[in-house]
Amino acid sequence: MFLSRLALPEKLAFYSLAHAVAAAQSDISAVEEALLDAALGEMALATPPALQDIQTACSAISSATARRVVLLELLMIALIDGDIVEAELAIVCQVAELLGLQVELKRARDWATAMLTVYRSGERFISSPA
Repeated sequence: MFLSRLALPEKLAFYSLAHAVAAAQSDISAVEEALLDAALGEMALATPPALQDIQTACSAISSATARRVVLLELLMIALIDGDIVEAELAIVCQVAELLGLQVELKRARDWATAMLTVYRSGERFISSPA
């Protein structure tokens, strides 16, 4: 949704963080895989970049705007398959701390939850018979 606002190094770092969140449950769900693929497209990346560790990836997120974008987008990935599990939440919390956004975590999670509700409502509308 907001990934086009990231600079190239931030996009590469975001993908690593997104992959870490999606893989937190040991396997990546089909809906998470689709979201990772969509993120690549939104960031205009043809192929998945080499994965970075969480701390290295977070250090590449330089601007305040980029840090907020990353947090929101990671929460969308964590919540996309219905709920956020402890392993996903742990990674999101670690990222929020490394980005200096711990105090914004609840606000960001509330926004991501609301956006997913609207998205799912739109999906139901589109899929309903005419």
